[in-house]
Amino acid sequence: MNRRDKKVPNGACMEQNIVVERSERVCTLRIDRPAKKNALTSEMYGRMADAICDANDDAECRAILITGVPGTFCAGNDLNAFMNPEGTGEQVLRFLHELSHAPKPLVIGVTGIAIGIGATMLLHADYAVAADDAQFKMPFTELALVPEAASTLLIPSRLGRRVAGELLLLSEPFDARRAVEWGFVNRLVAADRVIEEAMGVARRFAALPPDAVQATKKLIREPEIDRIEAAMRRELDCFGERLRSPELFEAVGRMLGKNDAPS
Repeated sequence: MNRRDKKVPNGACMEQNIVVERSERVCTLRIDRPAKKNALTSEMYGRMADAICDANDDAECRAILITGVPGTFCAGNDLNAFMNPEGTGEQVLRFLHELSHAPKPLVIGVTGIAIGIGATMLLHADYAVAADDAQFKMPFTELALVPEAASTLLIPSRLGRRVAGELLLLSEPFDARRAVEWGFVNRLVAADRVIEEAMGVARRFAALPPDAVQATKKLIREPEIDRIEAAMRRELDCFGERLRSPELFEAVGRMLGKNDAPS
């Protein structure tokens, strides 16, 4: 995977709406684009891929935490990017590769909404904490798209084809209680405690012997990692085809019109 060589410095650094902080052996990536409900652009995917890669290369970092801003985790892809998708697929694949192959423990904290990739990235977390009022949805078919993040492999294998049909074919939303029941998240807490709880879990990972933690994570993931990579590539190939479809332009245009309508 191509990436830049520039390292993310210690302390807080914001670039492309992604804030990177290092504290107590934890590297935190905060998605910070509240005006767009933390919808991700190609540049943001690239920035997150770089930050995860840098965290894994940094011997001082022992755990990675991904969060959003209070009340919003991630609204998925920026819809405007679908109308001009040049280069987006490569950055998405880079991010997903770094996410799924990260040797260090990955914790995610969710408040508010987790839509599209905001929900599917949870499939690759080692631990996830969510607000008890968080809402989840994977609206790919509603947007004339197909799922990503190896969700077409992982959701059927973990939850069965019927649940996969509900979530991926019908794009049914689900609440925090279902997210725990189905294994998307480990624990629910009040919204104002999510970041604190998620950071606490990340620090617990960071306090453990790092080589043992990484070796254990590798053993857990190794049996399926090649299948995950292959599924991601299949999904992204099909996703790219869908981006050129008349259905996509109609669906996204309709959605953008609804979002721009006065409330």
